[in-house]
Amino acid sequence: MQELADQLLVNVQVLIDLGVGWRWPQVKGDPQPQADGQEPEPGSWDYPMRDGSGQIVGVHRRMAKLVRRNGKLTNKLMRYGSRLGLVYAPAVWDKGGPVLLVEGMTDTAALMELGISAIGRPNDKAGADQLAELLADLEPDRQVLVVGERDQKADGRWPGRDGAIHVAKRLAEQLGRPVGWSLCPELGEAKDTRAWWTAQHDAGMPADQAAALLLSQLIDTQELIDPPAPLPTIDCRQTDDVVSLEQQRQLLQQRVLGLLDLAGTLGGLVL
Repeated sequence: MQELADQLLVNVQVLIDLGVGWRWPQVKGDPQPQADGQEPEPGSWDYPMRDGSGQIVGVHRRMAKLVRRNGKLTNKLMRYGSRLGLVYAPAVWDKGGPVLLVEGMTDTAALMELGISAIGRPNDKAGADQLAELLADLEPDRQVLVVGERDQKADGRWPGRDGAIHVAKRLAEQLGRPVGWSLCPELGEAKDTRAWWTAQHDAGMPADQAAALLLSQLIDTQELIDPPAPLPTIDCRQTDDVVSLEQQRQLLQQRVLGLLDLAGTLGGLVL
């Protein structure tokens, strides 16, 4: 555990709070099923993914080295039967102040180390429904800010930015409150908050100063998304201007009698 904590520049307790654990690598001959020709799996740092109520819905695996799956090399896998969920520490995630919604476990751990209220989304666009459940009772004066990564592609695609906007819109609609979005502050080649914290740490900045600077930059550059305007309501309650059914019957009766009188008068005319 200390090895991963040193890599992420966080206290071991942060990883314990997130439920991170080490899974030993497989060795040849293990009874666990493997696809034909697939090498035994390396060790992995596993951690739970949760829904908005705190229940575990899946287990994410951060592999110790790259493995090939479906023809691609990756170090991120999920345990069989897992569903995507949020990464957060149910008992200690809320530290007051603004709530930052970042991508993944490592960004969440970095913000926890800085003393910031943080919740990890499973990827750039997912997690809005679970976040809405988790944040439903958040005080109305607390800021909610979705942080996107600086991962713009050569062809113009920008998953981090577009995902942050998507999640912020969904949250604003479901929570009925403004939700902000912003990109990780520019700092060298840092594309996410973990890399940003690593750069600041290496430059000698204390954690409390880094936290204040990060929050200031994110809030200053955020764009707020307001919830949709409520639909107009129609008051169906009876008022003094509304004619009752009995009044309508009486008026109709009077009109019929009037028409009968008119018909009798016309019938007596000499043409």
